[in-house]
Amino acid sequence: MEAHNKGASKMKQATQSIYQSVDTYQHMIIDEIKKNQLLRINEVSKLTSLGKSTINLWVAQCKFPIPIHLSTTVKVWRLADIILWIESNAKGENHE
Repeated sequence: MEAHNKGASKMKQATQSIYQSVDTYQHMIIDEIKKNQLLRINEVSKLTSLGKSTINLWVAQCKFPIPIHLSTTVKVWRLADIILWIESNAKGENHE
């Protein structure tokens, strides 16, 4: 009977380990999707607390990540690029 309980306990631990691995993998996928999320200038402005005109000026001055042009009137930024820019500026690393 004791051997049966040990076997059941090992099976339960293995199952929990598999669920944890799947959960970790799902979070990794979600994080990757979020990093590649595209943001319009209004969203970038909210994230950075910069005005749209400042963002456009800094892009022209190479002080801000360059947007992706989806059309002649639509430009977007990858969330990962904006996060990297915020983090590097928070550390005092200027890219001028």
